[in-house]
Amino acid sequence: MAPAKRIEAQTKELLEKELTPRGPSQLSSISRLPLTQFEIPVDLDNELPQKDENRPNILPHSDHAGSPYYIGGMYDKGISRSIWEIDTANRPYLRYLKSLGEGWPHITWLADFMEVGTSPIKWKFLTDEDIELRAKRTRVAVLNFTADGKTPTRQNIQSSKELREYLEDPGLKHDPDYARLLVVEDLSRDVIELLGAQYDIDPLFFRAQIQDYLWYNTKDPWVELNDLDHIASERNFFNIRYMRPRYFISEKSIDDAKGELGTFNVLRRLEQDLSYRIRQIRKLKGPTVGVVRSKTALWIRKNKGDEKGVLAILVVDPTLSHGYSLWGGPRNLQPCPSMHTPLPAAPPRSTLFEDVLHYLTTMSREDILSIKVEPRALGLPIASLVASDWKTVVSYIITGLTKIEWELEHPDYRDATYGLEGLLDRLHPLRRLIPVYRAMVSESLNTILNPLKIAGASQASAHLRKLHTDFQSILDDIDRLQIRTQNIIGLATTIIGMEENQRAMKMNENLVRVTYLAVIFAPMAFVSSFFSMTPDLSTLKQTFWIYFAVTVPLTVICLVVAIYVKGCSDSFPQWLHQAMLQVLVSLSLRGSVEFRANFNDNLQDEIFWRSLDSLLQRALHSLAYKLYLEYEYSLRTRVVRISWTAVSEMQMDFSTGEFEWFDLSYPEIGHSIPSIDLSVEFSILRDELVDLFVPV
Repeated sequence: MAPAKRIEAQTKELLEKELTPRGPSQLSSISRLPLTQFEIPVDLDNELPQKDENRPNILPHSDHAGSPYYIGGMYDKGISRSIWEIDTANRPYLRYLKSLGEGWPHITWLADFMEVGTSPIKWKFLTDEDIELRAKRTRVAVLNFTADGKTPTRQNIQSSKELREYLEDPGLKHDPDYARLLVVEDLSRDVIELLGAQYDIDPLFFRAQIQDYLWYNTKDPWVELNDLDHIASERNFFNIRYMRPRYFISEKSIDDAKGELGTFNVLRRLEQDLSYRIRQIRKLKGPTVGVVRSKTALWIRKNKGDEKGVLAILVVDPTLSHGYSLWGGPRNLQPCPSMHTPLPAAPPRSTLFEDVLHYLTTMSREDILSIKVEPRALGLPIASLVASDWKTVVSYIITGLTKIEWELEHPDYRDATYGLEGLLDRLHPLRRLIPVYRAMVSESLNTILNPLKIAGASQASAHLRKLHTDFQSILDDIDRLQIRTQNIIGLATTIIGMEENQRAMKMNENLVRVTYLAVIFAPMAFVSSFFSMTPDLSTLKQTFWIYFAVTVPLTVICLVVAIYVKGCSDSFPQWLHQAMLQVLVSLSLRGSVEFRANFNDNLQDEIFWRSLDSLLQRALHSLAYKLYLEYEYSLRTRVVRISWTAVSEMQMDFSTGEFEWFDLSYPEIGHSIPSIDLSVEFSILRDELVDLFVPV
């Protein structure tokens, strides 16, 4: 039995046992939606989910995790929260979150996260010891900035006990003299409780950080819908979604990385490379690249009353120890020093947590002094690292698309493992993910880098504006990649169709050979059958010669007719020599390209149109492949249009084979715009059209 089915069967067996719910009251009976194939029925009146504590690091929604709805769904009248409830007497922030459940139901999932210690879906895989360890996990660094712009001081906190003692220290001023930043790696019950209660933090700040979903099913209880823009813009925190690319040397490295992601309290998963689907089906081994869904969040306190200092909290994700940062990770964000100055400390490149702290502690004096005016300056290092990761992701996608284009253009170098159809399997994940990446970058532009909120002439504001330009450039790159991906998919589909047509033509040639055999033997069989109608076989010796006298001339006549018909078909275009076939290709500033063909009115033969359709379609795909064009064509209206922006013109007269290429200047814009060199493509198109329509 497959592991997933075995786990599902075991879980069903556990759920079939009679259990008594914990808690003072029984949960009311509910009406369930129709069960899906992977859903396990849960009768909340009589049964509660049971634990499977052997795999505490399993990732939810994986093949081995089983149905995530064992705790209940969105439309159940009550999720079985009694199975993980804890005492809230000494946890005011958790108690506060639970009180919000009626008016803000999505906050309840954060309360569940705190009680379970991680995603509530993992509850059945955790022992009590696992839950306790996750609840106390703490890694915090406190940076105190001073008004003189000197290097900030750093204090490390490695346990929830230390964090509690730090926050409850009578000598600690919670309103810093200048600025204070708490950098937190991962989230846990104690960290959320202590920081949330101490600083009255908006629960949505933590809620957005604990999971990584790109989309939701209609019955997911963990759904997190986006707020209206005008509401979100008034908040004092920012959440940034992004992807971190990593290189894995083997399948074992990938599996180890997935297991390590399961140790995080926050839910993070791995998107594998473009060939992941084929690798899964064909059980391929070897190096691969994956991108980790990641998030970071920055909260800046709104000062009230006598509060004057800047207080902020930055939450970053843990870093995988398995695999390597793709291409060595982002470049050093600091410029190279002069050869006459001492070398500054290099970033540790060990974890994101340490890298962020490195760049925060090496901020320039001007940036530190501008924190008071622009508190978002504290987010400059993490935003720069996020932009660098996006640049790496874009470069990796370009690499993948370029390799696919090369294989399409050079069939001899095409990977035999994947095949031509495999190229589409590598492209479809990109077609799905690139719009998601675009949405992530757009969110960053509209939140922490919103130009409407970047005011002032401080150096930090200038840096934020530069970062806005960087993210806008990334967004433009992603837009181009999206168009490029669609065009390559169209090209690959066309090439597949052409190769299928070639195979069909070869099969037709075989059918022609069979037809010749039929032409040869059909007359013989007919005459033989005709003469065999006589029952008197003794008379055949006198008439046997008649068989050959009839069949041989009849066969020769059939062959001559067949050859003549084939010759007429092959010479079909010869009668077109009187027709003037002209194709005019114009590329103008308006972004319009037209292929116009002027024919005689009697060019209506279906074979002609089919041939022209196939040839122009292939030629247009060739042009689209080089220029990433989007096109549409209609042969019946004899006009083909392509969307593009350039300045060039070409005219071909196929009756004489003349070819002319020249550039156009537009006086109204004051200068000549360079043309795009398509001479090779148009030359090939001309030669093929000449071969098709001009008599030899």
